[in-house]
This record gives sequence, C-alpha cells and structure tokens, in this order.
Amino acid sequence: RININSVSGPIDFSFSPRTSADSRFTLITVADAHVQTESNLTRFSNVSIPDIQETISKLEVSGTAGNIIGIGLGDQLWDNLSIASDVRRQYTSLHTSKGTLPFFYCIGNHDHESRLKDIESDPDFFSTAKFVEFFGPVNYSFDIGNAHIIVMDDIQYNGCDESSINGTSKIQYSEGITGEQVRWLEQELANVKDKGSKVGIFCTHSPVYNAIGNWSAIHKAMRQFNESHILSGHIHNLTNDSYAGIKAKSGRQIIEHNIQSLAGMWWLGDLSPNGTPSGYGVFTFNGGVLEREYNKVTKEDDSFQIRVYSGNDKYSTGFGWDSEYGGKFLVRVWDGDDPEILDGEQTWWVSFVQGGKSVEMTRLSAPIIDKCAASYIVDILGSPHGTGGTARSFSWWMIDAPCGNPARETGWEVVARHKIGNGPESVYRTSTLTTDRTGYANDEPF
Repeated sequence: RININSVSGPIDFSFSPRTSADSRFTLITVADAHVQTESNLTRFSNVSIPDIQETISKLEVSGTAGNIIGIGLGDQLWDNLSIASDVRRQYTSLHTSKGTLPFFYCIGNHDHESRLKDIESDPDFFSTAKFVEFFGPVNYSFDIGNAHIIVMDDIQYNGCDESSINGTSKIQYSEGITGEQVRWLEQELANVKDKGSKVGIFCTHSPVYNAIGNWSAIHKAMRQFNESHILSGHIHNLTNDSYAGIKAKSGRQIIEHNIQSLAGMWWLGDLSPNGTPSGYGVFTFNGGVLEREYNKVTKEDDSFQIRVYSGNDKYSTGFGWDSEYGGKFLVRVWDGDDPEILDGEQTWWVSFVQGGKSVEMTRLSAPIIDKCAASYIVDILGSPHGTGGTARSFSWWMIDAPCGNPARETGWEVVARHKIGNGPESVYRTSTLTTDRTGYANDEPF
C-alpha cells in the first residue's frame, strides 16, 4: 500500500501482485501524433484513438496477444504543451477488459519546451520539465514478460531560435544520447539478470540508424540480449532497418522498426511522406523473441497491408512510373524491410495468382518512390516531402502482366505471406488495382 503526497493532496492506493508472469505480450507503438490545434485533437480523439481501441479489443478476442501495453515514440505534441493534458487523457482512455491500458511515452523534439528564459544551469531539465509533469520520466526501463524495455531521450536541447512557426518558437537540438546517459544505461543493464535469454527493446524518438550521438553505445547495450529491437519515430515513414554485422546473442541482427506518423502528413493527408498510410505498429513478443508484427493502417482492416499499381499509369504531368515498369504489376508492402541488410533472413513472400497458377514475384533490389502517393503529396498538398530521399521506400515486388497491361487483366490476386522465425504465418490478399489517389485525403477538414 502506497501513499504519495501530490500538489493536490495525498493519493492513497495499493498494488496487487500478479500470480504469474505471461511470457507473451503485445506492444502497440504510436509515433508522431503531432497534436497542436483543436482540429488536430478532434481528429486524434475521434479517429485515431477509437482505431487503436478497436485493435486492442480484437487482440484480446484473438487470445494470442498476451498482456497488451502501448508506447508513444515521441512527438505526442507539436510545440504546444498547453494541450498535453488533453492528449494524455485520450491515451489513458484506452483500456483492456482488465482496466486501463498501461501506456508509456518517449519524449520527442516537439515535446520539449521551446520558450525558456533561464536554461543555462540545466537546459535538459528545464526543457523537459513540462513533459515529465504530464507524461512521466524521459529515461527509464521496465520489464514485461521475458522482455526488458528501455526508454531514452535522444533529443538534446540546444535552445530555440526567435523565428515563429505557427506562433511557436522552434527548438534547436542535436540527436543522440549524452555521456551521462551512456553511464546510466550501463549501470541500468548491470542490474538486469539473464539478459542472454531476454528480448531487449530500446525505445527512442530519433532513429538510431541515423548514426545519432553515441549510437555505438546503444548497439553495445542491445548486443547483450537474446534478441534486440529498436523502436523509433521522428522520420514519419515506416522503415524496418538493421545493422550489418551487429547481432544479439541469438545471432540475429538487431532490427530497428521506425514507425510512421499517426498524423500522416502532419494531419494534412492520410499518408506519410513516402506514401505509407497513417497508422501504428503492433508487435507480439513471446519468450525471448519477436513472434509476430504488423502495421495497422488507421481506419482500415488489419488485412490492408499492400497496394498494387499498374506500371503503365501516370497520375499527373510530373508523376508516372518509369518506363522499366511498363506492363508490370507493382506491389508495395507497408511493413517490408530492406533486403540488402537483413543478412539473408527472408520474412516476406509475394506471389501473383491467376487461373489457379501461383508465380513468385520479383523483389526490387533498390528503393523507389511511390509515384501515385508522391503526386498527391506534391500536386495536392504542395509539399516537397514526396520526392526527397526519405520518400523512397523498400519492399516492392513486380511481375509482367500476362497481356501486357495490368488494367486489362482479370481473375488475378496478389498474395503476400509474412512469417518471423518460428512465429505464425500471416497471409494478406488483394485483387484491387490502385489507379487513383482515393484514400489519401483526410475524411475530415483540416
């Protein structure tokens, strides 16, 4: 039984210990909600949160999820800390049949206080104080099942400029963890027993694969676990990445799952800069390994994992598929990975089925731009994000249309199978050819 004195008076509550520890649990990962205005909050509350709640309920019904928890991977806010309590209230409204869903948070660059007068004595403390007040600590860890989860702040506040963006000063920051944080991480892990049999999960905002400050110390820490995963946000795109030669105890490479923005194009459209639909990640761990994962697109069924395009199509004056894709079906899988750096470990198989015959499709060896999505982002939204380096995505497959024109083919189906290690296989199917930009726009005004 615990008594805590708060600013509003004592809070008295008790804990009930679990009778057993379930080695299986599911982690729902949300990145970059970017709630700034009342209209953002309305869409977040009326669309995003109900979608996450529906996923939680379905996971419980499935009986395969184990305990369910959630984590925000930073930028819950968008430089407006006055709306923090409203955002937190939505996350704490999520529930399982047992009660409130445990929800944890990383701090992002837009969660830092931007307008500070006296920060010279301890800039990190003052810039994160408001976040801590509403969401909790910025460097911490906890155990669940056979996993050890570490959450760290990799945004180092360097002051703010005086220019105003939407009425708010923009913070200046560097990405990485400090030497002091490295020492904390080393001491923290020294107290973790049996790391070699556990799965380690490192949660932060800015991607570690971007070679952030002291990234090697993070890799060194995560090598100690049986299997290791890094979860991050910030880029607004969905990417599964790994590090050649950097492996956990099991011999599997450390994989980073960079989750796309829940807000998509900053609430302007239902897609991220590289064309991935707005959504969040769902990861099920069992024992010391990741057993299953998928990307849940907001407002869509779990089965919506792929889009199929015709390589003959052109969407606007500046956007059409390169001539090398003419006459081909092009298949994009949201949650795929970079085939060049997964050390030969295949997790996706994509086939073209027609007339009872199944043919394995050819995987593209290099990332490409989703020309249909880019045409919407650039032509409709007026944003340059659709054509930059981060707009390119991996995990594309192609096959020649038997008649030379995908639009004229009938009776076809694309089947994508996903399997991680010894986990269950997930199968996704579609016979829909995407020919326009339907589904890219928000269904509510910004």
